[in-house]
Amino acid sequence: MNGIFSFWQVYRAERALAALEKLLPPQVKVQRGGLFLQIPAAGLVPGDVISLEAGDLIPADCRLIEGFGVRVNVATVTGESLPKARDAHPSSEETFLRSRNTLLAGTPLVSGNGRAVVCATGDHTEFGKIAHLTQSVRHASFPLQREIAFLSRVVAILATALGLVFFLIGLTIPLSFTQNLLFAIGIIVANVPEGLLPTVTLALAIGAQRMARRNVVIRHLPQ
Repeated sequence: MNGIFSFWQVYRAERALAALEKLLPPQVKVQRGGLFLQIPAAGLVPGDVISLEAGDLIPADCRLIEGFGVRVNVATVTGESLPKARDAHPSSEETFLRSRNTLLAGTPLVSGNGRAVVCATGDHTEFGKIAHLTQSVRHASFPLQREIAFLSRVVAILATALGLVFFLIGLTIPLSFTQNLLFAIGIIVANVPEGLLPTVTLALAIGAQRMARRNVVIRHLPQ
């Protein structure tokens, strides 16, 4: 049961993460040799000029060089729910995220059309930096893991102590050494909560489901 719960949660998380990959378009219109051609988005390099229309997903971090009524939904990167207007005018904003002439990879063009020059691709985009953060988390122990480890040590010490006490008591009564040892081992095993692991996993799975209803993806249950 514990394995089934863990597998189902990881499976759902991986499906959600796979869906995120669809936020970046597989094809894009890029200017090559004076003509706009359809090429895979992975083939973009900084300096390319791309053409965008309403409904397109922006394939890379860009700066507008020509735009008409451009509005983008940047919720996937900044969390802002309302579409933001963008234009090709020079911006004094130092932050790339806040500049009015920038388009961010992974965000959809809600309205308008225009041309933009690619500034960053792949891991160098703001979207790519966020994705990199999710993969570079150190595998440190989490608070829940530390608490469970502490509880396990306490239970192990108490169970071993009880087993030792009953073993010493057994030495004072007419029992063979083998019977006394088996009884002490039985006491130790009986004090170990076998249901702790599935109970914790089930509780974590329920918590992950509640988080999922709020659009939070939990990839690993202990987190």
